[in-house]
Amino acid sequence: MTAKRKKEPTVLIIDDDDAIRQVARLTLEMSEFSVLEAKDGTQAILLLKEQKPDLVLLDVRLPGLDGIAVCRELRKMPGGERIPVLMLTGYDDLDSITRAYEAGATDFVTKPVNWVILAHRLMYMVRAGDTFSELNASESKNRALLDAIPDVMLRMDRSGLISDFKNAHDLNLPFQTDRVLGNNIADILPAELTSRMHEAVEGVIKTGDIQIFEYEAAVKDAECYFEFRVVAYGDNGVLALIRDITQRKNAEYDMRYMAYHDSLTKLPNMQLFKDHLGLAVTAAANLGSYLSVLFIDLDRFKYVNDKYGHKIGDLLLQASADRIINGMRRSDIVAHINNDSVRDMVARMGGDEFTVLLPNIKKPEDVAKISKRVLEELSKPFVIFSTELNITASIGIAIYPNDGTDIDLLLQNADTAMYHAKAKGRNNFQFFDESMNLHIKERLNTEATIKKALENSNFVLNYLPRYDLRSGKVLGAEALLRWTPQDLITMPVEQVIALAGEIGMSGKLGDWVLNTACAQAAQWNKKGFTSCVSVNLSIHEFKSTNLISKIRKLTEDMGLRPGWLELEITESTIMQDIAATTVILQNLKDIGIKLSIDDFGMGYSSLSSLKRLPVDSLKIAQALTKNLPNDQDSATIIKAIIGLARAMNLKVIAEGVENKEQFEFLKENGCDEFQGFIYGPALSEQEFTNLLGQ
Repeated sequence: MTAKRKKEPTVLIIDDDDAIRQVARLTLEMSEFSVLEAKDGTQAILLLKEQKPDLVLLDVRLPGLDGIAVCRELRKMPGGERIPVLMLTGYDDLDSITRAYEAGATDFVTKPVNWVILAHRLMYMVRAGDTFSELNASESKNRALLDAIPDVMLRMDRSGLISDFKNAHDLNLPFQTDRVLGNNIADILPAELTSRMHEAVEGVIKTGDIQIFEYEAAVKDAECYFEFRVVAYGDNGVLALIRDITQRKNAEYDMRYMAYHDSLTKLPNMQLFKDHLGLAVTAAANLGSYLSVLFIDLDRFKYVNDKYGHKIGDLLLQASADRIINGMRRSDIVAHINNDSVRDMVARMGGDEFTVLLPNIKKPEDVAKISKRVLEELSKPFVIFSTELNITASIGIAIYPNDGTDIDLLLQNADTAMYHAKAKGRNNFQFFDESMNLHIKERLNTEATIKKALENSNFVLNYLPRYDLRSGKVLGAEALLRWTPQDLITMPVEQVIALAGEIGMSGKLGDWVLNTACAQAAQWNKKGFTSCVSVNLSIHEFKSTNLISKIRKLTEDMGLRPGWLELEITESTIMQDIAATTVILQNLKDIGIKLSIDDFGMGYSSLSSLKRLPVDSLKIAQALTKNLPNDQDSATIIKAIIGLARAMNLKVIAEGVENKEQFEFLKENGCDEFQGFIYGPALSEQEFTNLLGQ
């Protein structure tokens, strides 16, 4: 229904006869029209430009610019094409009537005019104009909505004849858009797509349900994906909506790829590897064949990551992934497989761990060859940002079905074999053996025991006395880790400390040792005993960023004079990065801490490096003292160490002195201090206190 007007309709009367204009005004105003007047064409054009009347009453014959010309000018104006124009003509002026319609007139009326009837006629023309405007606006709105839809639309009958078509100009389609209307879909669509369209059309007509399918096609050398929606239209026709879903498909692919691939190396991740392994196990079970799983762990990667930063570490992981793949391609066993398939056989499990799937293997020797090639590739130097890096790897191997018939057990046993390879010295591969499980179980039990011992305070410190070699006076003690009860852990203490480092507990264990030793030394100092306590620092503790601040705070909180604490750092730890080590040692020295190089004499240091280190003493390694005095090589090395220390004003402490012959040799050659069982084993806190009081 047409909406009612809120104001009077405006009529522009254009006539050169003043009487006609006056009669028209009176009649139309009585009929609730608002009236404008113009007496010639020129005045009419000016009014039409300034105001937009709802209707124009226009005499054909005007002086100067006639009514026909005025009508043409009106139709050229913005919005002028929608204003109804009623022309006034002579009774028999057929030529004027024809020309009026050609100029765009809406209707005509002949003179003389019945003004009362004309008023009603004009009102109907206004209402009709309103209705037309509303329809035109609605049509424009619908067209705008259709144009805004990013879909191509085809209207067709059951046979496929296309009767209407709306294109989306920014859409690449798998057919020509310039010859659609009036053609059958078989003439414009590829054969496969035509067939699917006919199936969809039949489905819609028979069931009335919307039919949806997807179609993939190469358009302009690019893979594109389209969604077709076919809906009923009329009694025996359909409307097909075609949408480009390439972006959505690519996004779905990217999401699937990210869910199943490692973001750093682009290799399959653990989930995808397990899927591949599960399919391979099923195939091997059906065929009665073998397959193998390799578990690869990079050796010393954490050291590289900590020293050079995560950016270098990430680049090293990417390069290592490529090396592993290259090692496989170099093998005759998998050389016939294409590159993509080889890459799918390798996965990153996380951190510095990788896995490899080798299906359809004939014999273990084939797996050994591939493992050897991978180790060779990884052992070659890496150059990253002009920095040369050297790493190796440890590989564990499990074979289906001998070492497991399900994916989790195969991965677990390959992981166990990898740890065995590390225990064998790294840079090697080991096949799984059932005895390894016993070793792993013992290790896991020990890990749990270490954690529990820390929680329950089952650890204690014993103190191994250090004596002046000439006077026999007690000069201090080395704090040694022990535990209660004695059967808590059967593993040697050196292995316990190493294991604590591997499981990330060296920091907590080291802090406990350092805190306990400093607290005990402070107590002895308060009792008047001038006894120095030495504590071994692991490489993890020595490399920690808060070492200096921790030591300073600890001595201040305990009330311990820094000179009564000595830190022992192994020669191998110091020599890993001599420049960085020197800075750390000097910072400790500035606090007042005494410093000693432990296990000295095992061939790590150079004289030029040693003379730059701000240390107080050298501790001769027990591996050298235990063979005195009969081993000439050890004796020669020890004499050289003592002479070197004298020249550099350093004290020399001998470890592991257990008999009189060793003692006399060291005394004769000028060693300063010793520790060892010749005077007795390590003592408890109370026992050492009693010793100091003697």
